[in-house]
Amino acid sequence: MAGRRGFGNIKRMRSGRYQARYTHRSIDYSLGTFGTKKQAESALSRTQRDIDEGTWVDPAEQARLDTEAARVEEAEETTLRQYADLWVKTRMVKGKPLADLTRWGYAQILRDHIYPTFGDTALSQITRADVNTWHSKLLPKHPTQRSRTYDLLRAIMNSAVDDELLDVNPVRIRGASTTSRESKTVPATVDQVADITAAIPEQWQLTITLATWCTLRVGELLALQRRDVRVDPSSPTNPPRMPVTRLVVDRRVYQDREKGGRKVDDGAKAGSEGTVSIPPHVVPAVFLHLTQHVGPEPTDWLFTSSRDSREALPKGTLYDPWYYRAREAVGRADLRFHDLRHTGNLYAAESGATLAELMERMRHRTVRAALRYMHTAGGSADRLAERMSEYVAPKRSPTRGTEVATPAAESVDEKEQRIAELEAELRRLREQ
Repeated sequence: MAGRRGFGNIKRMRSGRYQARYTHRSIDYSLGTFGTKKQAESALSRTQRDIDEGTWVDPAEQARLDTEAARVEEAEETTLRQYADLWVKTRMVKGKPLADLTRWGYAQILRDHIYPTFGDTALSQITRADVNTWHSKLLPKHPTQRSRTYDLLRAIMNSAVDDELLDVNPVRIRGASTTSRESKTVPATVDQVADITAAIPEQWQLTITLATWCTLRVGELLALQRRDVRVDPSSPTNPPRMPVTRLVVDRRVYQDREKGGRKVDDGAKAGSEGTVSIPPHVVPAVFLHLTQHVGPEPTDWLFTSSRDSREALPKGTLYDPWYYRAREAVGRADLRFHDLRHTGNLYAAESGATLAELMERMRHRTVRAALRYMHTAGGSADRLAERMSEYVAPKRSPTRGTEVATPAAESVDEKEQRIAELEAELRRLREQ
């Protein structure tokens, strides 16, 4: 039964508890249930006093204020180190946790460049001025690493905003995410690649060839097995034409920084899985290598350790001393192993590959990533000019100057648009 009183009412529930309700501004509100009637009456009395004194707050608004107070309290207690450590462990990208190499890289950046300044600072105490001061002194001689470090801190603080621990991300510096390369990569020439290959032990020479002409990353390269070399059965096999041969890229090997040793990951770099067509001039070298240096089982490694043929070739063995010594011999001490991809991409572009084809071959997901590998060879501007002339097919007229014949398949507007595109590309090449 409900008990009537001057303000609100109290109802005894079947459970034996007492429900307190009241009406204010024509809206009914519940104060919940209480163990005794006296407790319910006290709650109604406090509410009536708040209304009379003008301090009453709508229960929904009060709940929001309580949540905000709890958020502020948590932000004041949670340090960046505590939040970032959990962020790295639980971060998901497209429904998947961070790859080991990414997670280890983030942990190193946090340890070396972020925690010394902000590690023990509460999230709510990190101000925009603090971030600006930190960034002004951050890795001045290493702009690429500086940009990556800034991006990591910004991503972590964005998540703190999403988790409602912060109202605004204090990591906001215009242009801090963009940077120019610390040094311009100069692709190796064909002769330099050949000389480097010849300086490598025979059983590992194909690593240089595939890294260059199939644009493989070193982790993908060292994880190749016999089963990853696929010949298209429908392709012609009669000499001198080589059968269409492809590499399946779906795993990589890398150093395990937590447990030591090497780790084979069944999955290439995120978004990089797929197949790579082997250029015909490389196919004979692949077949010869399979015959002379690879075991018969499908899972036998293409490149094996000199100590144990059951183990994949360690990256350290390939690099030091063999690759480092070989690049020194050709006068290219600046040429990183990864830079061999630039050489392959350069000649693919010179062969007429479009940007979309280059992205597919290098297994890049974004244009921005692919553009890092775009280069022009010496004389590119001259050859482009020649192609322009070949395209417009000039013809001499006895009564007029040179006239341009329009291809029948194109309208005048289409022709002019194409010429404008070629001229714009020529200007770009000359400015480089």
